[in-house]
Amino acid sequence: MTPLFALRQEADHGIGDLGALKKLIDWCHEVGLRFILLLPVTACGRDYSPYNAISSFALEPLYLDLHDEELFSSLGGNIPNIPRSIDGVSTEFVDYEKVANFKHTFLYEIFLRTSGNVELQKFVLRNRSWLDAYALFCALAEKFQSTDFHLWPEEFRSFSHAKSTVDTSLLQRMAYQQFCQWICDKSWRRIQQYAKRRKVLLIGDLPFSISQQSADYWQNPQQFSEKWYAGAPPEPSFQDDEFVRRWGQNWGLPVYNWKKEEKRNFPWLRKRLRRMSRFFHGIRLDHALGYFRVFAFPWHPSQNPKYLDKTPEEVLAKGGEIPRFFPAPDDSQENQQRNRENGYRILSFLKKTLPRRLLIAEDLGLVPDYVRPVLEELKIPGMKVPYFERLPPDLSYLPVEEYPECSLATWATHDHPPLAALWKKWQQSRSHSDAMNWEVRCFLRFLSIEQDRTELEMPEDIHLAAIRKISESRSAMLCLQLTDWFKLQIRYNHPGTLSVTNWSARLPFTVEELFKNHSLTYKTNQIREILRQTLRINMPN
Repeated sequence: MTPLFALRQEADHGIGDLGALKKLIDWCHEVGLRFILLLPVTACGRDYSPYNAISSFALEPLYLDLHDEELFSSLGGNIPNIPRSIDGVSTEFVDYEKVANFKHTFLYEIFLRTSGNVELQKFVLRNRSWLDAYALFCALAEKFQSTDFHLWPEEFRSFSHAKSTVDTSLLQRMAYQQFCQWICDKSWRRIQQYAKRRKVLLIGDLPFSISQQSADYWQNPQQFSEKWYAGAPPEPSFQDDEFVRRWGQNWGLPVYNWKKEEKRNFPWLRKRLRRMSRFFHGIRLDHALGYFRVFAFPWHPSQNPKYLDKTPEEVLAKGGEIPRFFPAPDDSQENQQRNRENGYRILSFLKKTLPRRLLIAEDLGLVPDYVRPVLEELKIPGMKVPYFERLPPDLSYLPVEEYPECSLATWATHDHPPLAALWKKWQQSRSHSDAMNWEVRCFLRFLSIEQDRTELEMPEDIHLAAIRKISESRSAMLCLQLTDWFKLQIRYNHPGTLSVTNWSARLPFTVEELFKNHSLTYKTNQIREILRQTLRINMPN
């Protein structure tokens, strides 16, 4: 499990790309791993969050491999000489602006040298239902220096008006965006086929919603609520931010109008699924709880500071509205049954739409009792993170032998601190927190380690014991982040917060080093042996 942006390679353009992914596929094949789970790779907005995309259908051009000479040579025309790497770019974090300027400079030059391609024209015609609006949206966002179309001149604030006022100055930029999507489509199809030949499945991530500043919303605003923004209620796992601790996570994503779209048999959702199935062998359903009921805020995240020092009671007393669940909270058996039926209908539709694709439900957070029986009935694996699987009354860890077979076990996702970071956080707090003392002892008991351990950095034996423990679970699928595989402390996202380090951290080694760096290969061989002993992979003795 990894974000694509986090990968590095020796010939690097400042961001993980399809060239690095191809090498990671080779590594997985060599180790005996059967799938790679990626974060969303749809086109990003100016915050570069993969879950706040500006399109449900367009792919992010920054992930294109400019070193793919075979691909670009097949387009015809003279291909420019592309530098091996970007001078002065950080290896620790993605500098998105610098990467975007570099890559789009060369992609635009290639576009100018390969115009008039018949295959490109056919691609544009096949994808007009979304590509016309996306290309025009990007051209206008570039012209007005903002993806917030509410700030554009009035005649461009809706696609229905803007498409009739396009002038020649925009046509070239629209054609360039169409070209980029054609190249993205070709590249991802090739990498999917390559992964299949290497017997490694690619699993993509379907974001729960889309940015309000997106081509989708601009083209079809009637599909979304104009007032409510999706998020998540307060939960014990996320306490780093005061607003998140008090109110929950306000993602600022428009709430989908499920009732209206269900009457039309979910056309937007169906198109998204079929688009993803072109590039991935399986799909992870982000925030699967939202398919049952969604927690929504009546204000945009930009307004969060106004509510930081207020309580829900104070807001209500002044006639305001507070976050709530749609279509209803789980405060009665009737509402619970209603929400259960909502989720069952939508998830059943997903299964029927893609009967030959593996679906995985991200069902983490405050999970209602009715969710996991629905996933079991539909044979959609949910996710099991030991830290969240607790038993009353002392909240000890649920034994991994009790995990359902229809599930995916992992130690963390991109939203959580990896094992090494969690361990260090516990140890740093033990001197002034009885809760942290208890947490460490509880974790060690779960690993069958009776002696207390006080090392600040996670010891090797504890790390390997944690890998062995989760490998012994009944879960049919096991997935480790590369950060947990190599005991790194990198965290990719702090939910509910805005930071330049969110969605930008990169691995401290290249994918080539996975094959030849002694410490990395030694660690990999240790974990490989654990996976062999727990029957997770087959390999020679």
